[in-house]
Amino acid sequence: LQNKISVIPNFIKKPIKNYKEPNFNSLVVSMVGRLSYQKNFEPFLDQLKVAHFKRKIKLKVKIAGDGELMSVFKNKYSHLIDNGVLELLGKIKDVDNFLRNSSLFCFPSLWEGYPNAVAEALRIGLPLVISKRLCTLNQFVEHNINGLVVNDDEIFINTENLIKNKKLLNKMSKNSFIKYQDLYTNSPVENWDMILKN
Repeated sequence: LQNKISVIPNFIKKPIKNYKEPNFNSLVVSMVGRLSYQKNFEPFLDQLKVAHFKRKIKLKVKIAGDGELMSVFKNKYSHLIDNGVLELLGKIKDVDNFLRNSSLFCFPSLWEGYPNAVAEALRIGLPLVISKRLCTLNQFVEHNINGLVVNDDEIFINTENLIKNKKLLNKMSKNSFIKYQDLYTNSPVENWDMILKN
């Protein structure tokens, strides 16, 4: 039975023709996903909250997505929201524009199959910070190549350190852009065609 199982990647948008550097000066960490247990935003936000109480934070976190934890997040992180450090944007229409105005993309999810949000971030050329639980997704993110693969308890400090390093952001950004080209060449159309023919 295992020999009859085929893994087919999701359909993704065409690559952007020419690389354009994301807005590294924005100091925005973007996240995309349902505000739910699976997406695991809380460890990052909890660490951000502690750091903000101890010192002035020089980055901003924007989360695009809605979900059952929206009211929980609004209450739990009200201090960060009131101080302009955290924005909960809910559903957004233009994901590309949202990502273009970010410095990097953080993805702390507990589990994923084919992470469309990560693919969209790669398409824009964003460096990524992801959880070590997702280390098998190396076709999307390779540690120190186009992002960082880190433990949950260090996800905020690693993100903060990376966002300050524009030289490294630029290098990782270009590698993310290349990674997306590679993802796109593994066409689901060709995969489906081969399966149907067989």
